[in-house]
Amino acid sequence: AGPGDSSVTWTAVLRHVSAFARGYIYDRTGLGSSELPSNFTSESKSYVNIAKELRLLLDTADIKPPYLIVMHSMAGIPGREFLNLYPEDVAGTVFLDTVTEENYKIRPEKLPETMMAVREGVDMSFMWTERKPAMTEEEWKEVLNSEGLGNEPLPEERKDQQKKAGQFELDNLIPSSDILGEKKQFDATIMGDRPVSVIKGDGPG
Repeated sequence: AGPGDSSVTWTAVLRHVSAFARGYIYDRTGLGSSELPSNFTSESKSYVNIAKELRLLLDTADIKPPYLIVMHSMAGIPGREFLNLYPEDVAGTVFLDTVTEENYKIRPEKLPETMMAVREGVDMSFMWTERKPAMTEEEWKEVLNSEGLGNEPLPEERKDQQKKAGQFELDNLIPSSDILGEKKQFDATIMGDRPVSVIKGDGPG
């Protein structure tokens, strides 16, 4: 999921995929149903640490490799750090509208201004006004609640925790991009003959 997002937005995808394959979704530390430890800092949210936390979760849950790693948005960076740390355990990768370490190298100080310009004048209400066709009513309800738009909004304490965790992830986006860039994955055929899928969405909904 993207920065600050929880797994609730992927429940419908998991339900459809489960018809033919075993799959798992999870919440990164401080997001969704995951707690944020009191001693957690922005440094704890480095994308290398996110990758290590995922491996710890898989080991604790006794979910053994090989893994097909599916990544969306900023998760493309910790997902590729997972590949760097555990290359023999990854059977394939799916990149769904992911960012790369190159996205923020061109005048990173302009990133907030650029993001605001992209959104200026864009009515984003289409995202929340009607249920997505692939979702059940219950799945849509959970998504709205997670965004504070439903009848059962998150408690204030939980919202504050998720906001803090999301900010930690944003704080680490550019530094973690630089760390991944130093590994020069694009210069090597790190996946060999294993499958790689890239999915790009060009429209809303």
